[in-house]
Amino acid sequence: MQIKHNNINFQALHASKRTLKKLQVTKTQLLQNQSVKDCAERAEVFVKSKRRFNSKKFDMDNVQSTLEIGGFLGTGAGLAGLTISGILMALGVVESSGLAWGLPIAIGAGIPIAGVIKEVLSCFFPLEYTAQIQAGDKIKRGKPAGRITKVKETSRDYLHKYNGYSEHDFKLSETLMKNGSADFRKIMDKYKDRDLHDTKTFLDIMNEDIIKKNFTNGDFFNYKLSRDGDSLLTKFFDIVPDENNREQYNQILQSMKNMRGIIYNQEDSYGISVLEKILNSENSAGLELVKDYVFPYSEEIDWAYNNISNEDFKTRAKNLKIDFKPEAKRLLNWSATIPLAEKIITSPFFKKEDLDWMLRYVQKQMYYVKEGFYKLLMKHDMFPQEEIDRRIQELEGNLKPAQNQRQNDISRDYGFYSTNA
Repeated sequence: MQIKHNNINFQALHASKRTLKKLQVTKTQLLQNQSVKDCAERAEVFVKSKRRFNSKKFDMDNVQSTLEIGGFLGTGAGLAGLTISGILMALGVVESSGLAWGLPIAIGAGIPIAGVIKEVLSCFFPLEYTAQIQAGDKIKRGKPAGRITKVKETSRDYLHKYNGYSEHDFKLSETLMKNGSADFRKIMDKYKDRDLHDTKTFLDIMNEDIIKKNFTNGDFFNYKLSRDGDSLLTKFFDIVPDENNREQYNQILQSMKNMRGIIYNQEDSYGISVLEKILNSENSAGLELVKDYVFPYSEEIDWAYNNISNEDFKTRAKNLKIDFKPEAKRLLNWSATIPLAEKIITSPFFKKEDLDWMLRYVQKQMYYVKEGFYKLLMKHDMFPQEEIDRRIQELEGNLKPAQNQRQNDISRDYGFYSTNA
């Protein structure tokens, strides 16, 4: 299910307070990286820190002082070596031989040399912390288990710089899927002659040892069974629960509730989405399963909703989480596509927060785009009341001159001064 950054308990993102302090990041900032966020929603992500010399940052300013420090440490340790050897000779532990004379050299040169080398390197090549990121589909003894990715190492600066999509993606989720592809194909070969519209077949697949071991997050539902796009998930939602299969059907759904790796935004070979299947069949159990998942908007979802006959089911379906942003951005960038945005604002899933976002987005577009969108809102009586009130105040002269000019500018953005209005 979708993870909200504001109330997430971060159970799927594992990073100790000490690690976060060394990397100078928060868990919220880590989740701003799209690869980490996507994988944390579906599997387990582990972040650790490692201290390394940064060979790209060479500093000659501290060379002289470092050598002086090294000489001082060596001299001090040499004197300590002479003192120790003298004590040993006085106690009769060693004789005045090569061994005794070798102690000052060994202690004076050998013991501090590691520290001196480290000190020298740390001045020439500063010690910095890097992030080590690894994912697995489950946890065992505090470590990633099942299918796991290789450790991805990156600089702390990279974590701060690339918060969203970038060409340097960690590809955590994709790697987990690739690592499990061969095992999944072997399992499906066993069931190639079984009916995938039978709940018994699904239960048998889910009880396979390899599924229970390495696919506990449920992403075996995401593999395509053919090039046409069908998957176990689309096949499952072709099944209509009835008196004969309801018990097994509900058993499968109950297991799916605990599987964070399932991607419900899938289409079958005919282009029918999982959500459409649920709405078309008025599947109450299926609706309950996906009620918190965020689906991208499509006209087909509207059509499926409008054809629902059960009013109680229709009321609950209206609370589905639908994301209008991708489609809205596509339609609100050019005046010719503005009329197509009408299908969005008239969708039964369209909410006030969607309108607020669209208004903010349109404010950044060209004037004719804003003008066209505001006319569309007026047509459907969706124009913001607060802007109408401001216009009334202007006409009544209730605003001060400076305020009046500022509000004129705001109102002009909303189309009040257009001669074509």
